Amino acid sequence: MPTTPKNQCICKIVRDTARSLTNAYDRALAPSGLRTTQYTMLSVLKGQSVANVNQLSELLGIDQTTTTRNLNVLEDAGLVSRVPHHDPRVKLMKLTPKGKQKREIAKERWKEMQHHITSAISADEWRTFQKVLQTIEKKCNEWE
Repeated sequence: MPTTPKNQCICKIVRDTARSLTNAYDRALAPSGLRTTQYTMLSVLKGQSVANVNQLSELLGIDQTTTTRNLNVLEDAGLVSRVPHHDPRVKLMKLTPKGKQKREIAKERWKEMQHHITSAISADEWRTFQKVLQTIEKKCNEWE
């Protein structure tokens, strides 16, 4: 097993990098008026046509409270709307035409940032990076 110096915490390095990456994507998406988290939610919702909070939470890997809070912001902005459901406790959502349009604008900026980042690494480095992240995720999920 490789060792790291005591002052290099894997969690800190990954969190710092994730924060920098998120900030960079947020700056790239700024002209669309969306943040990375909002773009991701709109993209997942587009792929589902309609989805409830539980489904979105599972697909996004976030808790239901955060999903609900994010959906409320998107709903207030007119980017998503509720779909009537026989059970009023079920919050079923879909993209609005405005949400689809905003997502498409953001998608172009996302592609530009994606290329900017991926152009700095080779295909082999990208595959290795993905494998390392999957290994870390697996080890984290094994922890009691």
